[in-house]
Formats: sequence, C-alpha cells, structure tokens
Amino acid sequence: MSQHPSTIASLHMRVQELESSLHELRQAERRTALELRLGRVLVRAAAEPDSSASVLSGVCEALGWDWGALWNYDRETDSLHCAEIHVREGRDLKAFADRSRDHAMGSGEGLPGQVWNLQAPTWIQNFSDHPEFPRAVLAEAAGLHAALAVPVVVDGEALGVLEFMHGEILPLDEELLSIVLAIGVETGRLIGRERSLGARFEREQLLGAIMTTALDAIVVMNEQGTIVDWNPAAERTFGHPRAAAIGQVLGDLIVPPTLRHLHFAGLRRYLSTGISQILAQRIEITALHQRGTEFPVELTINEVSALEGRQFAATVRDISQRKREEQLQRFLTDVSEELAHSLDFQTTLRRVARLAVPLLADGCLVDLLDARGGTERVAIEHRDPERVALAWEIERLYPVRDSINQVQIDAIAKREPWIETQVDEAFLQRAARDDRHLAMLRQLDLSSVVSVPLTARDSLLGVITFLAGDSGRRYTEGDVALMRALANRAAVAIDNARLYREAQAAVGARDEFISVASHELRTPLTTVKAAASFLKRLHETDALNPETASRLFQQLTGEIARLERMLGDLLDISRLRGGSLELRPAPANLAEIALQAIERQTRLLVDDRHTITLDASDDVTGTWDADRLDQVVTNLISNAVKYSPDGGEIVVRVRREDDHALLSVHDEGIGISLSDQDLLFGAFARVGKRQHEVSGTGLGLFISEKIVALHGGWIEVESHPGAGSTFTIHLPLTPPM
Repeated sequence: MSQHPSTIASLHMRVQELESSLHELRQAERRTALELRLGRVLVRAAAEPDSSASVLSGVCEALGWDWGALWNYDRETDSLHCAEIHVREGRDLKAFADRSRDHAMGSGEGLPGQVWNLQAPTWIQNFSDHPEFPRAVLAEAAGLHAALAVPVVVDGEALGVLEFMHGEILPLDEELLSIVLAIGVETGRLIGRERSLGARFEREQLLGAIMTTALDAIVVMNEQGTIVDWNPAAERTFGHPRAAAIGQVLGDLIVPPTLRHLHFAGLRRYLSTGISQILAQRIEITALHQRGTEFPVELTINEVSALEGRQFAATVRDISQRKREEQLQRFLTDVSEELAHSLDFQTTLRRVARLAVPLLADGCLVDLLDARGGTERVAIEHRDPERVALAWEIERLYPVRDSINQVQIDAIAKREPWIETQVDEAFLQRAARDDRHLAMLRQLDLSSVVSVPLTARDSLLGVITFLAGDSGRRYTEGDVALMRALANRAAVAIDNARLYREAQAAVGARDEFISVASHELRTPLTTVKAAASFLKRLHETDALNPETASRLFQQLTGEIARLERMLGDLLDISRLRGGSLELRPAPANLAEIALQAIERQTRLLVDDRHTITLDASDDVTGTWDADRLDQVVTNLISNAVKYSPDGGEIVVRVRREDDHALLSVHDEGIGISLSDQDLLFGAFARVGKRQHEVSGTGLGLFISEKIVALHGGWIEVESHPGAGSTFTIHLPLTPPM
C-alpha cells in the first residue's frame, strides 16, 4: 500500500523536529553538566584560601583547556599583571608562562588588555591569527590556539581579566563564553571577599598587636556588660589574669560598689535611647583593683563594630602616680607659701615638722647643728599627740645633744639622705643608750626611718628625720626625692629665719655698738681733754713739777693707747669684711708672745685684785704673725680681767700637742651661759648680765676668731655661769698658705 506524499512530508518534518529537540536537549544537558562542573569549581574555590588559583585549575580541568591565567589591574601603572597561572598537567608552557609574568599589558594590549579596554568577553579561534599580540609567536610555538578571556568584575568595578587557552582551534561557543563570563563575575566576588577578609584579618592583626602592646588597659565588653577582651595592660592595671576576666561582668569586676548602679543604669539607658553622657569622653573616675583597693583612672569608652553584636571598648589609664605627683606638687607649693609667712625661727621649725605629717610621715623630728658641731632637737611632730609627749620625754632624758645616733651621723657626714627601710629590734638596740631608753623607743612603734640633711648656701644646718609607724609605711628610695625637696625648702626657710634673726641681732648690736662706741670714745677723749687742760694751767702758773707731769703724761699715754686700740679694731673690721686683712708670718715663740701681752696687761691693772701668770713648760715655736697673735692674746686677757670683777687669778698656758700649739686663758670670773656662748664671736657682741657694766666695743673676740682662722686654727670656749671661763686657741705650727 502506498503512502500519501503529504503524509511522508509530515513525517519528515516531525523527524527533523525530533532531531532538533534532541540536539537542544543534548546541548542543554551539556550546558547543565558544564554549569554543574563549574558550579562545583566555584563552591570549592569559595572554601579555598586562594580562590583565584582554585578557579583557574577548576575551570581548566572542567573544560579540558590547557592554560588559565588571572591578570590583576594595577591603578598606579594603569596596566595588567599576570598574578596567577594554571597549566594543564603534561603541557610544557614554561616559556609562555615566563613571558606572561614578565610582560605587563597596557589597556588594549594583547588579549588581556583588549578585554580590559572593552570590558567585554572575547573569543579567539586561533591565537596565531593575531600577530599584534605580544605572545602570539610563543603561543604558536607552544601549541596554543583557541582562547577566551572575560573581565573579573565586583560591584561594577573591574578588578582584572580571566584568560583561558586550548591546544586546538575552536569555533566560538556562545554558551561556554557566557558561562565563563559568569565565572568571571563570581571570581570577582570571591576576590572581593578575599580582599575584604584580608583587610579584616590585617585589621584584626593590627588591633591585636595594639591590644597586646598598648601601655593602657583596654577592656572590651558586649551589650550584656560581659567582658569579651582583656589585654596584658589590663592584667597589670587591675590584677586579674585575662583567663579569669573574660566572661565576667565588667561592672562587678572592676567598678567600685558605690558606682555600680550608675554603670548599669547608664548602659541600659544608652542601649534603649542611644543617649550617653560619657561615651567618647575622657573622664576621671575610680576603679577597683583585684586586691579590693580603689584607685583613680582616666577612662575613655567607645562603641565598636563587631560581627557578634554591639560592643564597647574602654581605654583605661591608671593615674595614681600622676595624682600623687599633683598632690605632692601642691604640697610643696603650699609648703613654700606657708614657710614664707614667718621669719620667726622657732615658728618656722615647728611648721617644717607639722607640714611633713601626715602626708610624708607619721612623725617628724628637726635637729639643728650648734656652734660646736653637736645637734639640738628643736621640733617634734606626730599624728598621735601621745607620741609627741613621749618623744619630748625621750629628748629630756636622753638629749640628742649628748649622743647623735647613726642615722644622723651618716646624714651629716655624707650630706646625703639616709634610709632605714625597715626598723627592727637590732636597729633600736643600736640607737638606745640603756634598757630604759630602748623600752621608750619601742613605744614609738617605728617601722621605717629616713634622715635628710638640711643644707642652704652650701652650709649644713641640721637634719630632718621622717618616721613611719603604725600606718604601715615602708620608705623606699622613691620617697626620698620628695623628702629632699621638702628639706631643701625647709632649709631655705630656716636659713632665711636665721639670717633674719642674725640681721635683727646685727642691727641691735650695731645700735648698741654705736651707743657703746660713742661712750667708749668719749671717755678717753674727756680724760685726755681734762689732763691737757690741767697740764696747760700748771704750765702757765709755773706750778708743774716732774712728778705731776709724769703722772699726767702716763694718763694721756694710756688713754691715747685705748683710743688707738678702738680705732684699730674698727679698721680691722673694715679689712676683714673687705678681705684685705693679711698675715705676715715669720718664726715666733708663742710663750714669748704671751709673756709680752701679760706684762703689758699687768701694767694696765689699776689694783692688785688680779694676778696674771704664765704656764709655759713647752718650747712652742711656729710660723705665725706675732703682732696679730699678740692682739688675740691681749684681747683674751683683757676680757678675762673685765669678766672677773671680783679679781682672781688669770692663768695663761702654752703647750704643744702633735703639730698644733695650744694657748689657753683661764679666769675665775662670772662665766658665760650656754645660750650666750653661740653669740660670743659675733661682731659687736656683748653678752652676759654685766654686759652694760663692762667697757669695750664687742669687737675683740670677733676679730680674734678671724685672726686665728686665718692661721688655720680655731678657738674653743668652756664656761659655766659662776665658774669662770677658759678660751683655748688651737694653732697649727705652720699655717696653711
């Protein structure tokens, strides 16, 4: 049976449709399979640390292509650089790869440059057909022909170019090109993510380094108030190890109990309203240490972005030392101001001791050097009034003048602070003079002691001693600097008060001297005038006989000599203050000098109540200015006579001790009190209850002490009221040049 032609044509068309559908189905299956393979490549690449290298190898393996490369765009050079290369296993493409790495492609240059310039994918059937490409010859030699390249784009920004090559000449495959174009977009996203993660990692690394090396404490808490980060400085600042701090509630761990309600209320208010009074502000507040003690800190809080939710970073700086330094600076300023308010000596000393307590010490002692190099306790202060009374009782029974302890010896001798960090029983036993003294020292409950010398104008004035007791202080070298600063200010204040006192005394002495000098000068002048007038009348009346003339001339000579001595003293004072008093040393016998002075003073005695004797068993010869020493010995003998109104023996002794000569003048007179002895050698000094009854200018001892000092010696005084006085001159046999 035959079929109708139309039927045959219809069947033929149907077969063609089926074949076309089958081709489309195969193409779809191929596309789907390719997309699945490349999708797996992208999934695998997303999990790899180097996603671009994973994409290149995955695409080449999925497509069966021989070459894959990623070209990155460099903004600075406006060119593309080959950053990643994949070569299919078994292919030798070294020369082509080296050329690709070494040659940067400008915009429009080569296949990468062309794609970059057009910002569109490109398919090339045969690379050798493009001799303008820099790598065309090498591609032909390597057996590379078909090529495709697509831009790598992220968020509309081109980052580079993906390039793939095959060993065969292949016609354009639109589907493959579109799939690879999508891969370029996904690769851009992966690269963008890598860069973002890399930047985040670098940022986290940087923040981690900052956290680790920061000198300030950095504490991070989340919005629940729980600590999530705690750097090493926070460990040092608060005393809590990091492992123990992480996970703790910040408010409970480092906020003092009195401030916790404010902390929690402020956090709740900010989270609900966004309002904060302290965020991004630098404030000073009190923090809590692991030991339970509170200390001042400087605090800054900022909110920071975090994947885990809202977090707050606090930068905390311990300002305890700064606050202490500020307090101490204010203290020293107050000290200077307060010490400047008074020039009264005793008031200044009491203020020095009072200012040290309680900021620097539980107790304070002030001891001053006296003229003989010993010390006198002039001020005692303590937080406990009973300890003040005890210290004064110790001073009464065991005066510091009689025995300087080792602390003071070291401070005075070295002119440097002396510190006993911890006072123990052995220290107290060394300081005690007997068992009773030891028991009283124990009652002071000392724990630490520092003695600092008081010096002003290169002169040592005394020692200030700081005592620590039941407060638990333990002095260290760090405390000494402030104590030295206080001592320096105190020394200046004491020196000023002393200078003021001396100035006042000098003014008084000057006025007294003017009064005394006027009287002393007027008396011999009156005598001379009267004797001269009497002598003139006798001469005019021819009644002058030899005996009367001799007596009058002797009287005139004595008064004139007295005037000469006073004028000589005034001239010596001027020379001493001008630095022009010079010695004329020559070999001299001290006993002969003393004998001449004794004979001269004996002739001046008006009665026989005094006897002046010389005891010179040693032959004492040295190099001295004999005239000046005669002046000194004469002054000492004259004073001995003046201050022995009831008469008595005055003994001048001359002897030798090693390389020194000693000359002493002893009298049995009224003596000199201890308080007056410190004033004896001052200019215009006239001491004692009988000072107004004794003639003289008050310059003799002042000048004598200076003359002896110019010889390299010194004068000592030993005297007690009612028991006479002994002045001893110590002279080196050869004075210093």
